[in-house]
Amino acid sequence: MKKKYPLNIFFITGFILIILLSPINNKIDLTKDKRFTLNTITIEQIKLIQNEIHIDVFLSGRLPSSYRKIQTELKGIINSFQSIKNIFSVNFIDPFDEKTSLTETIDEMSKYGMNPLYVVQNSNRSYDQKVVFPWIIITYNKKSILVNLLDSNLGDTEEKKIINSIKNIEYKLTDAIKRLNNEKKDSVGYLTSHKTSEVLKITDWLNNIKRYYNLTLIDLKKSSNDYIYALKNLNELKLIIISNPREKFSQEEKFLIDQYQINGGNIIWLIDQVKIDLNKLDYNGLSLASINDLNLEDYFFKYGFRIKSELIKDIYCSSIVIADGDGNDTRYIPFPWVYYPISKPNNHIISTGIGSVWLRFASPIDTLENNAKKTYLLTSSNFSKYQSIPSMINLKFAVEPIITSEYTSPSKPIAILSEGIFNSVFNNRLLPIRGINLKNKGKSKMLLISEGQFGENQIERGSPIELGYDKWTNNFYSNKEFLMNSVHYLMGNSDHILLKSKKINLNVFDKVKIENYKINKPIMLITFPLIVLILIYYIIYNYRKKVL
Repeated sequence: MKKKYPLNIFFITGFILIILLSPINNKIDLTKDKRFTLNTITIEQIKLIQNEIHIDVFLSGRLPSSYRKIQTELKGIINSFQSIKNIFSVNFIDPFDEKTSLTETIDEMSKYGMNPLYVVQNSNRSYDQKVVFPWIIITYNKKSILVNLLDSNLGDTEEKKIINSIKNIEYKLTDAIKRLNNEKKDSVGYLTSHKTSEVLKITDWLNNIKRYYNLTLIDLKKSSNDYIYALKNLNELKLIIISNPREKFSQEEKFLIDQYQINGGNIIWLIDQVKIDLNKLDYNGLSLASINDLNLEDYFFKYGFRIKSELIKDIYCSSIVIADGDGNDTRYIPFPWVYYPISKPNNHIISTGIGSVWLRFASPIDTLENNAKKTYLLTSSNFSKYQSIPSMINLKFAVEPIITSEYTSPSKPIAILSEGIFNSVFNNRLLPIRGINLKNKGKSKMLLISEGQFGENQIERGSPIELGYDKWTNNFYSNKEFLMNSVHYLMGNSDHILLKSKKINLNVFDKVKIENYKINKPIMLITFPLIVLILIYYIIYNYRKKVL
């Protein structure tokens, strides 16, 4: 006979196992996208921390339901951080907990850079406005960083803002921790001579660079006083940015840049091969497109490039807004503008998590054989054509129908990353500077973008707006993300880009179904129990009938 064990033994054994295993803080992540598993880069950063990290969370108090989701996700991620290393202390602060008025609270928080967010809720056909502060302050070694938990772009729906914010919490926390623990920053140089992009027009990009690296402004025109000292200063920089120059480079200046690159320095070039007077185009509707002679042809040729003196016209393009009418009857109408191609970055670490970018009056690039590895990061589409220079640009082109049968040219590169061993431009040539020994070849990286305005932000009422936002069409593009990823890559900081590569799939509820459920819920609560009772009664009745 089989021995029967009392059922109680199984319950007691299970209870003992739960007690024994409860101290083990191992979570099993069964989600397909590994949503609850920390990025390995995050784990490595936490392990590098030596002292306590304190986090003040101001997303607290009576929050709208959607923002409670962000708070819940934040708590979960901080707990995961804590399980790696027990060095985190968290304080949830309700900004409205004090006996102060709403206006006083907003003014006080704004002094510390924490601007309020006004959330309008639609509940039971009534509207309710709440004020939230989606901010945290992370403090480490007496240094603090303010982090905005809300991740949104202009034009995003409220639902998309919440989803993006939840997706990026781990990245934002790790990014802040890494910046706080970075005691020595590498240096990036920005060329201010040669009529490059005005600082106001490139403010947003430079401000983002300064969050991670030291920024040095370079004036090569002053280097003529002491070329040896100038090259020494250049060699202390890991990266140089040259954005939209409008003035020729002398042989001496090219020599300094060449030797900087041959000595291991990296460069981002944003070059307009074609110059157009945009003011004339705006006011007269007509402008001549001519060659922008920078005296750099031999330089790029030696490094394996040739920017063609042509303009790309692409069916996949942004719009230009043209005024129609006079006075109070003026209307602003967007028209497709084939001179503003839109490009989706090709597959590369720099392109991680990046949407389409916006270019204006770009030129195609030809590549030449050398030992360097070349990667096409941005290209025109297969529905494009090319306009030779010199020629006229007329705004009337925008209102004319696009004859798609003419746009059959194959895609051409607009942005190329080149990395490897380069030979000096000045090999077997007379050196323009005495006292500096020529280095013939060296390892380097360079990114060439054949569009000078690519890194420039627009200006609104005398102040810079966010890079990538076109105020005329209200469209947002990923220019800033592309450029910042490029900077991180050329600075040898690819981990920062990989940190953003984690993808989380969040389910979005069907609002129509939810509303239908609300309507049907009372009926279900009454009907379902009645059906169950009737079935039970029927079963019992039949059972008793058979037995009796």
